[in-house]
Amino acid sequence: MQVINECTCALKYQPNYFKALIRRAKAYKETGFLDEALEDITKACLTSEQYQTASTVQLIEELVKELGKNIIITNNHCVRAPYE
Repeated sequence: MQVINECTCALKYQPNYFKALIRRAKAYKETGFLDEALEDITKACLTSEQYQTASTVQLIEELVKELGKNIIITNNHCVRAPYE
């Protein structure tokens, strides 16, 4: 996806560029790369206080819900199911 490529390029020059991290996280989420989306959103939150916007918080909530759907608990152990 073009957005992912453009954001990756921007992040090569500025690794903590908040907007690029958020945009790439959204693109990863939309294309089903949930682990990558979580990594970008986590980095954005740890490196900037800008994450406190409503849209960023909403993205975090959606991502956590989506990731949570893939957790299976068996015999008191959490196992991640494959993504659909």
